Amino acid sequence: MVVGTGSRALWPSASETKSMRMPKRQSMLGPTAEKLGLTVPEAAALSSLGQTSIYKAIREGRLRIRKYGTRTIITRADLASFLENLPDEPERPEG
Repeated sequence: MVVGTGSRALWPSASETKSMRMPKRQSMLGPTAEKLGLTVPEAAALSSLGQTSIYKAIREGRLRIRKYGTRTIITRADLASFLENLPDEPERPEG
């Protein structure tokens, strides 16, 4: 990149900028680490429930959440506890 007073602009060209970019940041967790806090969409995917069902359980007080600013966080432990406390399937009469 050359800064000069000629016909060249003071900022690098698009091709020069592309080569100067930093590489994408890698996750600090690594591929096998598990997140402790989940978003509602992540909790829904992990539990095989829909987001609407997750929000309903939160609204009814059956699934505990944490708030950090505006972010809603569901811990893995709270999600597991919620799932463990779901009622068992009722026995169906044979016949």
